[in-house]
Formats: sequence, C-alpha cells, structure tokens
Amino acid sequence: MKSPKHMRIIQIDITNACVHACSNCTRFCGHHKKPFFMNFDTFRKAVDSMEGYVGTVGVMGGEPTLHPEFERFAAYISAKFPMPPEDVNHFLRPQKEFMRANLDRELTHTIGYDSGLGKRQTLLGLGLWSSMGIPYKRHYEIIQDVFLYQAVNDHTNAMYHQPALITRKELGIGDAEWPELRDRCWIQNEWSATVTPKGAFFCEMAGALDMLFDGSGGWRIEPGWWKREPEEFGDQLHWCESCGIACHTFTRDAREETDDVSPSMYERLRAIDSPRLKKGRVRVIKIDNGEISDDSKASEKRYSETMPYTESYEARYNKEKSVLFPQGFVNIVICESERPAGDLEDIVFQNLKQFKKIYMLCSNGDAYRKLSRKFANVAVVALDGCGFGVGVNKILNEITGDEFIVLQSDEIRFSDKLCEDLGKLVINPGVLHYIDFSSPTRRDTKYIRNADALTKGFAAMMNKGALSLRKIGFDGVANAVAFNEIVKKWDQVKVMELSPEMEYAPPETTIGVGVRYAIYGTGSSGNIAVARIREAGAVFVCAVDSSQDKWGCDFHGEIVQSPKWLEEHKDSFDRVVIASVFYYAEIKKRLVEMGISSDRLTVLG
Repeated sequence: MKSPKHMRIIQIDITNACVHACSNCTRFCGHHKKPFFMNFDTFRKAVDSMEGYVGTVGVMGGEPTLHPEFERFAAYISAKFPMPPEDVNHFLRPQKEFMRANLDRELTHTIGYDSGLGKRQTLLGLGLWSSMGIPYKRHYEIIQDVFLYQAVNDHTNAMYHQPALITRKELGIGDAEWPELRDRCWIQNEWSATVTPKGAFFCEMAGALDMLFDGSGGWRIEPGWWKREPEEFGDQLHWCESCGIACHTFTRDAREETDDVSPSMYERLRAIDSPRLKKGRVRVIKIDNGEISDDSKASEKRYSETMPYTESYEARYNKEKSVLFPQGFVNIVICESERPAGDLEDIVFQNLKQFKKIYMLCSNGDAYRKLSRKFANVAVVALDGCGFGVGVNKILNEITGDEFIVLQSDEIRFSDKLCEDLGKLVINPGVLHYIDFSSPTRRDTKYIRNADALTKGFAAMMNKGALSLRKIGFDGVANAVAFNEIVKKWDQVKVMELSPEMEYAPPETTIGVGVRYAIYGTGSSGNIAVARIREAGAVFVCAVDSSQDKWGCDFHGEIVQSPKWLEEHKDSFDRVVIASVFYYAEIKKRLVEMGISSDRLTVLG
C-alpha cells in the first residue's frame, strides 16, 4: 500500500450525482436514494488541506459539473492552485481535435517526481473527471481556465470496468494470503486517496463504500492528513473486505449499465433499498468453491493498472456525436451607413443560407424595416430610437447561450461555408474572436470572402455566456456606442483574431501507413514507437536522443543520432514521434525551435 503522499492523484469527491449509470461504477452511482452535494465549507477545508502535496488535486463525481456551486468551487480551488504563470492556454483556441489537444496539454505538464519511492509520472496542477455532457459544456470556459488535467470520457464508446462489490472471502481468499494481495491493489497503489463530505480516506474505494453503506466516516479534513503511512490507516482498512478490486476478476462494458455483485453484497444492497437494484440493474455472479463461473463473467478482459479501460486515448470521445460543438449560429448585421436597401438584401440572402436567424441593427429603422417584413428570419432593431449598446442588449436578451453570435459591419461578406467550418470546432465561449479590417494582421478569405478588398469594417464571434460579457454587464454593454468599446472591455487574454489561424493544431496520436517517422527518445516509449510504426506499415527512418552517451548506438537496426540530425535532414522524414513522457514539453519546444512545426509531430496516446 501507499501513503497518499506518494500517490500521483488525490481526489475531492464533490457529488455522486451523475448523468450516466455505468456498469460497476467506482462511486456506485444509482445505488443511493439521494445523491450528495458537498457544501462549500467542506470543499474549502479539503482544498486547504492539500497544501504541500506534490501531484494532481482532482475534482470528481459522479459528474462534478452537475454541482450547483461548481463555478464557485472552481474559482476557489484555482485561487489556491493557480495555473503556472508561463502556461499558454491553447484551449482558448477552437479545437478541431479536442482529445489530441487534451493529451498535448496533459503531457506538456507531466513531470517525473520522486516522493521517496522512486520517480513517478504526475502532473502538477488541478484535474477534472467528467463525461463531457451539457453541464461540462455550460462550464467550458472556466474549466479550461482552471484545470490542467482532464480525465474526460463521453461514454459513447466501449469502456471496461471491474466489479468492486465482491468480497474476497466469497472468492476463497484466506486471511493468510489476503494482506499481501490487498496491499498490491492497483487502485490504492496507482490511483487516489479521496475526500468526501464524510472525511478523508486512504483510498477512493473506501470513501465510496463508506458513503454507500453509511459508514462511520473518514479522518478529519485537516492539513497534512494525506501524509499518513499505511500503518496509520487503521479502521479504514475494513472497507477492503467489501471491495473486490484487488482480486482481479473480470470487467464489463460500462455502457451495459449493469453491476456485477457477489451474493453477500447483493443482500447488503437490498438492505439499503438500492434504487439501482430495484431497477434490475444488478446481476449476482455465481461463485463455486471460490471460482467465478464462466457464464457469470461479462468478458474475458482483466483490468489492472497496466491496461487502459478504453481501446485508445481518443476512444474516450466521439467527435461525430459530441454535444461540445456549436448548436447553431445567429448573425447580427450592424448597419450604420447609408447603404442602399438592395445591398443589405444581398447580405440577408447570403447569410440566411447558413444562420439560424439574422438581426439587423439599423441607424435608419424606417428604411430597413421592410427587410423584416420580407424575410421571416430577420429581426430589425432600429438605432434611431436607442443607442448601439441598448440595441445589442435587446438582441442578447433573445438569444440563448447555446448559440454563437457572429457579428459584422455591413461591409463584410462571409464565406458560404462559414458556419459549416465553425461548426466543426469546439469553441471556447469565453473568447471574443474579432477582426478589424482597418488594421488586420491577416487577410485570409476562408471565413470572409472579400477580406482582400476591405479597408474598414469588422467581424466578430462571441457567446452571451462569456465571463467577460457577464463582467461588462448589462449597463456596460448599454453604454457602448460602438462594438470596439465592448472589445476594449473584454479580458484581453481572451480576444483573438477571427481567422482560420485561431484553430489549434495539436500533434497527431496515430501512425499513418507509409509515413516516414523519426523517433525522438530511445527509452521504453521509443521501443513502443518502433513497434507501432512497423505494425502499421509505416517507415522507421531514424532515432535521436538528447543523451550523448547513446549517439552511435544501435536502436532497432538504426544508429542513434544527435537531435541536430533532424534539423539537418528535414526532407528525410515526414513526422517526428515524441517518445518521452517526462520530457515531452522540453522535446516539443526544442523541435519547434528547430523549425519542425507542430503539425509534423506525433505523440502516442
């Protein structure tokens, strides 16, 4: 067993409410008559108690974004464990490959830390465990501001969970052999201690079982609780008797929403009047002389610390079905010139092909009101009776936070595929994307087809739920006489030019057939990279390593070179695999400085 101080993650379980009912959930979601929601005072104590811990402080559920005070919790924990000051938040950018970007950020902040038991892989910062549903999307901006590590899974693809509600005695494991098996439990050794509303626990399973069966609670939540050694775990160890994780039994696809339990645990669930049991979502396994019958095993898969519970990192997310993508776009056309009505009709005709609705802010309402009569999906707000900001507020009042708002002056002509292209991106709703054509840095015509000819005018994209817009407030918007005043009041870190360059391109995570690969790193990750390259029918060209001692040595049939080889032979390879976890950020930075762009990099997920 491990002291929590040696773990790479310690969780704070803020709720066991969830939108899913996964098979063999480690938090036993669905068995409770009523889910818990940690109060702020307990959360504050939990966060404060982690001072001095080196690793990832996680926020977990259930689905933590369901907590009604999630935003308040995120703000507090962020103040205690802020983002590194030098961190570049790539999640301010729209993401076409969300999971690849997530892995990139995770590896960028991963280090090797020796807490006294040897170097372990860990991430210094905050973590969030989420199923990426509507509540996650609602809090997307603050999540990307606060959490460096995100263990996300949208639950659309196969994933395998080992049953926990099995006792070792029913499996015939005796008192003599049990302590050694228990002390090697992969969850306690590889994952996390936890804090629940009932206290701190040496293991997340102990905390969840205590909550399920109304135990006596955990340790007092106080600074340094996580420094306890295994010999101090005391009475909490009795929860291991009710947990089958250390027994390495079998797994079930979580999407089946069925729990596998031993006969004695079935009786305990019936005693607490489990709602999940009443729904028929519990299956009793057959055990004969300590052996689980083959027909009781949901799969032949075994789950352990070395086996991922999904087929691949990117399998945690289905970008064809994700709710994270925009649910539509509305258009605001600002007509402050004396442009003829015919020109404005041209804008409307073009924009109605892709926008859900068009709003027109018009200086001369009488001249343009006929547009709203002619076009059913056009609403005109006359500026002759109110100011610019008041008109914007009227429109914002009608628009939902699910829609992104695309604004334009009447000089702008958008591409016919603007909404189609933007709809393929996961967009941070807190960012204002803006381009002023009196001084643009780019003139890309992918989004704005007349960009090359413009000397004035602007285009922008925003969301009414943005934190910056909320801080500007109703009055702040109402007092604006032009859109550039709103731009100036926006958090400037979250103002980004509206152009295809705003999209973030993270390294690839898969090996392509016939592609020529160089490998940076000749350790265990390098060995895995060579195997995957050859299995995929790709070409292993060269290996490089930062260690001078390895230069000139053989590595799977190739001579290890200095990293300078990559700079001098850029035409000899198509992509570089970064084959190191601990030095990922350092290697990536070095490659980019060599002139090898990030779109030529690969990391194996």
